[in-house]
Amino acid sequence: MQKILIIISSLFIFSSVLNAQKYDMSVGLRLGYPFGINAKMFLNEITAIEATVLSDGNDLGVVGLMDFHQPCKRNENWQWYYGAGAHLGLDIFDGQGISLGLDAIAGAEYIFKEAPISISIDWIPSLNLIKPEKENVLNLMQFGLSARYIF
Repeated sequence: MQKILIIISSLFIFSSVLNAQKYDMSVGLRLGYPFGINAKMFLNEITAIEATVLSDGNDLGVVGLMDFHQPCKRNENWQWYYGAGAHLGLDIFDGQGISLGLDAIAGAEYIFKEAPISISIDWIPSLNLIKPEKENVLNLMQFGLSARYIF
């Protein structure tokens, strides 16, 4: 079953149009739950790595993701993306331990032509493989709005 999913995912990724990239790097803020500082760097036309230092008020964490971008056919300023990665969190207030897990991402990004700015909205569900007692195993309610400066 895993081999079939890998083959289908690979075909989907490589059969897509390869002109989604509009910039090389961006840095900005992610507002929502959790909130933080975000950076994205493109490796090629469709693949980007994304790193975010996050907090939900009680925990501090870092999320690393690999995103696959696709252009929107109706408007060249929009692109949608999806991907996966991992997170590491530290309970800084209660001292109850660390969390380590897997993350996914799905979102849409608007790149302004007139200014070096992009905005995006995303959903980052996560699965904690190692977690403090108070943490949920599965976190599905992690939505955010990001604004980034493009270099």
